[in-house]
Amino acid sequence: TMPESYAYACLREMSNSGGHYFPMSKIEHLSWCKTFGDLMRKMYPQTALAMSRCGALTPEGLDPIFRRLFAKILRKEHVWRILDIYTVEGYKCLFRIGTVVLCLCHFYLTPDELRTNESFWAGIRRVTHSDDFLFDVLVKQSYGFNGRKYRTRRSFPRRRFIQRLMDYNESE
Repeated sequence: TMPESYAYACLREMSNSGGHYFPMSKIEHLSWCKTFGDLMRKMYPQTALAMSRCGALTPEGLDPIFRRLFAKILRKEHVWRILDIYTVEGYKCLFRIGTVVLCLCHFYLTPDELRTNESFWAGIRRVTHSDDFLFDVLVKQSYGFNGRKYRTRRSFPRRRFIQRLMDYNESE
């Protein structure tokens, strides 16, 4: 379970900040999932293709990220770290960290783990729970830091772009 101080800080921030934290309707949830799929297809097309084939890029398939906030696929301390980032940044961290985790883990998945939605997420969990998985390095890379220098080679879309994409996907 989460320490009481984490839970209090999360709830306080999220209750005072509008719609940057949780989708308030089923339409918003579907829009978040479609937007995530659009970003995956644009930034990581090979991973998006593999996820589409096994059904992990559908709204139901993305539940480990958007409904369970990584709790089923990452270690508890990593989920807490994401919640720290989430209280400051809002939904964008789910998109940013989610895309990078999936792209990294996709490289290590076996063909059997790419067959179904359940096996895909079990494979992601296997990779993220291995001793070789360095979450701190992943967070630094997903936010554009590599060592002491800021890396600008792969920029992540700004919140306004993501919000426009979500608004567009809501209208579809």
